[in-house]
Amino acid sequence: MSFIIGGGVVFGYSVLKIHTSPQITPVPKKTTPSTFSIEKPPSESLKGSIASRSGTLLWESRTATIPATLTNDVPIQQGERLITENDGSATVNFDSVGTIMFSQNADLSFVQTLPVNFVVQQQKGTVNYMINSNTPLSVRVRSALITKTSGTIQVTVTDDDPIILISTIKGPAQIGFNDLDYVSQVFTLRENQVYEYNSDEHTAVNTKNK
Repeated sequence: MSFIIGGGVVFGYSVLKIHTSPQITPVPKKTTPSTFSIEKPPSESLKGSIASRSGTLLWESRTATIPATLTNDVPIQQGERLITENDGSATVNFDSVGTIMFSQNADLSFVQTLPVNFVVQQQKGTVNYMINSNTPLSVRVRSALITKTSGTIQVTVTDDDPIILISTIKGPAQIGFNDLDYVSQVFTLRENQVYEYNSDEHTAVNTKNK
């Protein structure tokens, strides 16, 4: 009888404790909405304007995945891309950088257009870069990076050809890349010279020395 009475007391206490324990209501966490948006470039980035164009010009916005025919001129911003087709050409001005001239079948992405670091990536075609001394310009071409602070340079990239032609029309430039042993190489490209960069062999040579 003592055992049965003791068990009943313990059971009754447990039930009473469960019913009298305070219920804790979970407090929802406050979340701060992100202000980041891929639709808008950084506020300090530079914008370019299309000074002239002819033929078919394709444009890929920051939010697009494929380029489309550009019918009305728009400001060219960081993260965008311009492509000229067989009959196309274009000239784009950036006030603090200079002028970029597209020949036919050129493909250029405006990777970064900040005042202190202006970077484009040239996929193909011939592009002339006329740079003033305010903002240096860097051109990515496959595994190399060409940097120029002033003057004019022409870069030609051809599909299925490892040889990239670099003509330093006015003023010197620099090219940097890793060789096949992953050792960083930096060379000065002298004014009024033509250089070949081999993207397969990771070498740069003055055409006069071939």
